Amino acid sequence: MKLLSRLGAAALILCTTACDSGGGAGAAQPTKMRIANPYHDKLLGLSVLNRSLGLRRAVQDSAQACTRITASAYQVPYKGQQLWIARCEPEGDYAIFIGPNGDAQVRRCKDAQTLGLPACKTDPLDPVPRITAG
Repeated sequence: MKLLSRLGAAALILCTTACDSGGGAGAAQPTKMRIANPYHDKLLGLSVLNRSLGLRRAVQDSAQACTRITASAYQVPYKGQQLWIARCEPEGDYAIFIGPNGDAQVRRCKDAQTLGLPACKTDPLDPVPRITAG
């Protein structure tokens, strides 16, 4: 009986030491996937003026003030969302995260670091043309 228990223990040790730790040269690399975001894609296809109107609406719908957007730009993907920057005058710069379902989350750029969000790169932004009556 002791022989059987020793053989069982030895087999268990051999099994655990034979396992690959995953760090070898043949280890598979994770595949990066892009999440489809039709709302972001539509923003990319709009004129600067129409895109700015959409971003302004997102800022205002989040109970933030935005009198007029003077510039905007796409920045980076972030955790399944797409980050846009909008410069509102006179209120300042906003980070607008567009989700794949069309939801928008808006944060002030000056708060990005304290919230653990990507820093807003506000240069260069696409200027929004002014419309004048006449």
